[in-house]
Amino acid sequence: MPKIKKLSLLSLSFIYVVVFLFNSVVVYSADYTMSDCFTYTYNSATDVYDATFNTGTYKMVLNELNTTEIIMPEEYDDGINGKHDVVLSNSGFKTSSLTDDLITKIVFNSHSSRLTAIRPFRYFSKLNTVIFKYAGSDLNLGQVFYNCQDTLKRVDIYATALSSSFDASAFRTFIDIDNSEIHVASDSVRDAIVNATKNGSYPVPSEKIIVDPDLASSLPKPVITLSCEDITYGTVGGFKP
Repeated sequence: MPKIKKLSLLSLSFIYVVVFLFNSVVVYSADYTMSDCFTYTYNSATDVYDATFNTGTYKMVLNELNTTEIIMPEEYDDGINGKHDVVLSNSGFKTSSLTDDLITKIVFNSHSSRLTAIRPFRYFSKLNTVIFKYAGSDLNLGQVFYNCQDTLKRVDIYATALSSSFDASAFRTFIDIDNSEIHVASDSVRDAIVNATKNGSYPVPSEKIIVDPDLASSLPKPVITLSCEDITYGTVGGFKP
């Protein structure tokens, strides 16, 4: 009897350990967020977090989240410096040697105005959409689509204008893919892309660029504030308060 009791205690102990480990794994997995696809460095000079794509862990994160889309977070809090905007660092997406057969869409956030790494999507065999949500007036792209795969069919650009440093070969390779399209928020951005690339070796034809009302409607609306000092009052029909 003592021997049976000892074995039973050992069995129970083993079960407890297995259950504990299982629960630990489940809890840890559930804690993943899209933020875990990047690493962050707080930049005290600009009061933002500089983000770098985490090539070592992103597949595990996406699998746990059951998605194939990378959506760059808008904000981050490291628990020390507080919550601040996230900006893609200058070397934040150097992935020209990364082989990926998982990612289908990449969304760069509204704070990131530049992506100048050369051919970062070179070996992304499932990628079909890239979105730049930055809605400012100085979007700067290098030769980011050079050597991209022919699965890439759509690029969305929310910017209202382009940087003077915008690379004339930014859409190299992409413009030769059948049915590929660049979606922009306005006629002026379409014209800016055509003008920025027309003197290069890989000009973008205007028919490749779609002015998309859905992009325009998603842009931030200007806020107009009036005070009494902004109003000119007449002498007929009323008095200045």
